[in-house]
Amino acid sequence: MQSRQQAMVDGKKSKFIELTQSRLNEATNIVETINQAAPSMDQVNILIKHFHQMAGAGGLFRLVDFCQHALEAEEVALALAKKKATPGYSEEINKLKMIILKLSATIDNAAMLTTMGGEGSITPADQAPRPAAPPMQSRVLVVGLSRSDNRSFAAPLFDTIEKSDFLVDEMEGKDVTPQNLLKIKYDAFVIVCPDNPQPAFELARNIRSQRTSMATVPIIFISAKSNFKDKVQAIRGGGDGVFNSTDDPKVIVNRLKKLLEKNKPKRHRVLIVEDDPIQASGLYSFLDAAGFIPFALTDASQFEDALVEAQPDILILDVNLGDVTGFELATIVRQQEKYNTTPIIFLTTENQLQFHVEGAKHGDDYLIKPAPPQLLVATIAGRLERYQTLKDMIGRDGLTGALTHAEFMNTAKRMTENERAGVLYMLMLDIDNFGAINENYGYGTGERVVNELSNVIKETIRSYGITGRIAGDKFAILVDSLTEYELVQIANLLKEEFERRQFETPMGMISATVSGGIAEFQQDMNLNTWFAATRQVLQTAKNRGKSMILKKEKS
Repeated sequence: MQSRQQAMVDGKKSKFIELTQSRLNEATNIVETINQAAPSMDQVNILIKHFHQMAGAGGLFRLVDFCQHALEAEEVALALAKKKATPGYSEEINKLKMIILKLSATIDNAAMLTTMGGEGSITPADQAPRPAAPPMQSRVLVVGLSRSDNRSFAAPLFDTIEKSDFLVDEMEGKDVTPQNLLKIKYDAFVIVCPDNPQPAFELARNIRSQRTSMATVPIIFISAKSNFKDKVQAIRGGGDGVFNSTDDPKVIVNRLKKLLEKNKPKRHRVLIVEDDPIQASGLYSFLDAAGFIPFALTDASQFEDALVEAQPDILILDVNLGDVTGFELATIVRQQEKYNTTPIIFLTTENQLQFHVEGAKHGDDYLIKPAPPQLLVATIAGRLERYQTLKDMIGRDGLTGALTHAEFMNTAKRMTENERAGVLYMLMLDIDNFGAINENYGYGTGERVVNELSNVIKETIRSYGITGRIAGDKFAILVDSLTEYELVQIANLLKEEFERRQFETPMGMISATVSGGIAEFQQDMNLNTWFAATRQVLQTAKNRGKSMILKKEKS
């Protein structure tokens, strides 16, 4: 069975065959012409270009023999160009005639197989434009509730989830066990709490304890009579959202959508610069089917505009692009700070050492055509993974994984400038007497204390906020999905949990305390004044005796 990626490429094969037959006819006429008179450079350059493009495109369509013949013909045409109008070029002419015959026979055979429905053939369905593949539906498990449940919120909840294009399963009663929950890979859990919610919270803790990808899936709790204590318990159990059964189902599902959106893998943007339309089209189709967002450019003079439009995560450049080279385009890319670490892959028929050296100087990989599409996709994926790791390292603190100070401030700036953002709060936390911990027990112990506070923040805040490490022992958290009262209570829960943690030192076990300040973003504030206001509340907590959470009083 064909993969969708290969089927997409095969959909371009008929057009490639038709264009190649036309190019071979033109090449035959040129060879006949220069067999009778001294060849002009324009004629020889047309031959070089045709054979070069045939060699590159043939690899996309698995025509291995055809590619070899085209590469051989390109070499002979290049040799002919070196001789220019000097006498004694009949040997090259004869070689070209023989190779063109081989190319014609190979492409005619491919055309016959295509028409007859042989290997690599194109069916009528393949020739028609393919509709975009539907996005993968997320699978949600509703626990503790069924569609037939007579509670008033059951039917509207299931209807709203299904209308939002989720696949919905249900599980209740004795079937609700951690083992059953983990049999199928679910993208999210909606847990409906019984009158005594503790078993539901325990179930969530069990999911979170799994050493698999299931440990990070969103969990939403729905309770018929939840109070704030239950909300805190739900968050402590690993919940990402806590709702009452009387809440609008659309609000619940919107929260679910936001959580799933955060977990979605990014579709990376790829800019292809290839002057042969057939190759550009084939690469575009294959990368699109492989899950990337491709942009194809066949006119290198439009490169700067294409770079602005595509905003690529990676570039694929042919080396020979007419008046410019892929190396020159790579130099333009590297001069822009935004793209100075963006991966560049050269895809070309040029296999000489000097081209490899230039490729290593200007880019990250150098693939020789014909490159199987699967190799290209694997190379792109590998480069993007390393690039993403580098980006993550640049924007995140090495010890805790929280955002760096600069990245946190950039994120906060975007949130304050977003007109659709709701009420924003900043929670700033600072370990009390941290200097004394380093001095008395060593910097290693200090690092463990900082890292443990980061862990408690992750366990408690989860998806409710965005965390940055803004100084050695100081963290700030941006929150837009909790009320002030809820944030104060959760911050106190966080403080209590951290202060229960014990740290082993050569002098015995120790613990640490933490202080915090909370401030709401006001319309008359900018990012700097908001940050300063939160820091001032934190300092007030320190001055009042430490180990406390305070909020900025409204003026």
